[in-house]
Amino acid sequence: MTEALLLAVVYAIIGKLGLMVDAVSGFATLLWPPSGIALAALLLRGNRLWPGIAIGAFLANAWGGASVPTACAIAMGNTLEAVLGALALRRLGFDVSLGRVRDVLALAGVAAFLTTMVSATVGVASLYLAGAVAPGSVALTWRAWWLGDMASELIVAPLLLTLGAPRGPSAGTRRLGEAAALVLSIAVAWALIFDGAPIARTALQRAYLLFPPLVWAALRFDQRAVAAATLVAGASAVFGTALGLGPFAATTLHASLMSLQLFLLVLATTALVLGAAVAERARAARESRTSDERLRLAQQAARLGTFDWDVRSGVIVWTPELEAMHGLPPGAFGGTRRAWEELVHPDDRDEVVRRVEHAFAIGAPVEAEWR
Repeated sequence: MTEALLLAVVYAIIGKLGLMVDAVSGFATLLWPPSGIALAALLLRGNRLWPGIAIGAFLANAWGGASVPTACAIAMGNTLEAVLGALALRRLGFDVSLGRVRDVLALAGVAAFLTTMVSATVGVASLYLAGAVAPGSVALTWRAWWLGDMASELIVAPLLLTLGAPRGPSAGTRRLGEAAALVLSIAVAWALIFDGAPIARTALQRAYLLFPPLVWAALRFDQRAVAAATLVAGASAVFGTALGLGPFAATTLHASLMSLQLFLLVLATTALVLGAAVAERARAARESRTSDERLRLAQQAARLGTFDWDVRSGVIVWTPELEAMHGLPPGAFGGTRRAWEELVHPDDRDEVVRRVEHAFAIGAPVEAEWR
């Protein structure tokens, strides 16, 4: 119960702050961090916290000026969004560490793209029935609501999820200098993009300077760092745009943020997918090394040997067990085709070589008997 109440307080306060940023029709804001907080809370702590979302959403919207029935309806939509998103992701076998590409795609496609439509639809319908949204503004209000929730679940939720996930191998303090350089690169990119110069084609092109730091984070750090860098880059971009600077600045703040959010959605998804792909590759490499070590230990115990033959280069790598089986001292095998042929009995050499070459040509296994 304590966790639910804490979630309600955090949701209400941050939600109220979001509603103060030029919300369309007064309630559809393009900055709505509570959506990401709510989804992360349910995924990390369980669906039992849903009352905290409902209470927090009601308080935030009532605090923002909505009538009690309208605030209740909006709270119901916000709660359904989070609950349905968490249920759907769990059904898909979602891992909160975001260490697989499938997890990032599930978060982006199911939670961020689909379930956020529930909140946007219920919320805008409630406002329309209450007379707070004119018929001509329904589409604009719905789009702003949807984009705000979507951006939150792709920028805010990943950091909370990865921070709450079990810890993997630590990079240690030796990477602190590189992490500081990464933060500095984001600051430099921000300064170049939001320099206050007149908006032009070149300014829009400079917006892509935010990509290299996030690619750096994905290639050199884990998903926690990628999520943190994405949040820092997104928050700094929102700050610059709110000041009327940079390529996304428009006549109104909500119009500026709408253009910016589309860019940040692409930025966040790209960074998270790349980070997950790098994590999958690193995990596969670790598993391969573990498998190789287990095979080596098994061969030592059973006194068996293997060799690898690169057909194109002609290089042959033997395990020490094979050398021992042939009565050779460790490292004595030359590792070439000639060295291998010299180990074959002269009477069998031509036939064995012919069979090996034929097997390599058709990709078939080679059977050999050591005598």
